Amino acid sequence: MLQKYKMNEEPPFFNIGAENFLKDKQFFYYNKPVKVYKNFSDFSGITIAIPTHNGGRTIKSMLGSVINRLEELPLPPEKEIVICLDHCNDDTKLAVKDVVNRIATDNVIIKLIDNHYSKGKALALNSIFENSSKEIFCSIDDDVILEKMSLVNLLKTLIENPEVRCVFSVWKRLPFKSGNPWKLFWHYVLGVKFDIQPYVEPREIMRGACMMFRRENFVKFPPVLNEDQFLQYIYWPKTREVQDSIVYFNSVSSIFDYYRRSLRIMAGSKQLSRYFTKERIKECPQSFASKIDYAKIAGLPLRQGLAFLLYLFIKHILNIFKKIRLFFNSNYKWFRFKQG
Repeated sequence: MLQKYKMNEEPPFFNIGAENFLKDKQFFYYNKPVKVYKNFSDFSGITIAIPTHNGGRTIKSMLGSVINRLEELPLPPEKEIVICLDHCNDDTKLAVKDVVNRIATDNVIIKLIDNHYSKGKALALNSIFENSSKEIFCSIDDDVILEKMSLVNLLKTLIENPEVRCVFSVWKRLPFKSGNPWKLFWHYVLGVKFDIQPYVEPREIMRGACMMFRRENFVKFPPVLNEDQFLQYIYWPKTREVQDSIVYFNSVSSIFDYYRRSLRIMAGSKQLSRYFTKERIKECPQSFASKIDYAKIAGLPLRQGLAFLLYLFIKHILNIFKKIRLFFNSNYKWFRFKQG
């Protein structure tokens, strides 16, 4: 079943002074009572939130995997998928309709929100939240594929850990399909960090490609921040990475794309003071910081070791350029990415 909505106004979001935010709002979300689920039959419904901007090339396979994962839920609850078309000017809407026509979705309500003003992922998620109602809220990027039982295992973790405010999936890279050896080279170098995670000290970090909340724990996002960062500063340490819930994603294949993506994250970090206290801004990076074990890196196969060292060198050089750029532009607003 496909339902359409049209949103032209920005949804409300918290606009709290930095010095009051941590003391009031974070304390509230840490300590507010939540409904405790003892098993899968205790909740009545789940919302899958999909914000997308020109996701026509990937959203078909992504939606197919989501619908399959919803079918795996025991004692099927009410299921809805809410997609926010954020200023799309490609065939994303047609791609969604094609999935609805081809795949049996009788047990899933699919809603479309047409947002004609490009506002970004954070505000798109806010719009979806305002137009959904189910007890479980799960945000999923439009360019990932969910492995079998991913949603089941996220829900299981929420049920077994009532103190946890947000659970999220582990990332794994999709194979990069291209005949361009230059792109293949940079895809490998810039993504090698995901292949050798055991050589970096384990750390708790929020990854926003697939994250799940109880509805009463959702915090609306301010427009400027990367949602991964915002959730780190709100929910950590009451978060949980679920090892048996996996999403496959596409990593970058050029230095320029890597630079632009990391620039937007650094820009968000620079603007955190608008929403959080100085103490929280200092605390989180120290907690997330990890030290690279160069002794273990030296023991890697030559191909991986050299690629990782090249990645660190490129990252260091680009960080210098990003800091210079943001020094002269404190209100940097990141652009939209083209897929592919």
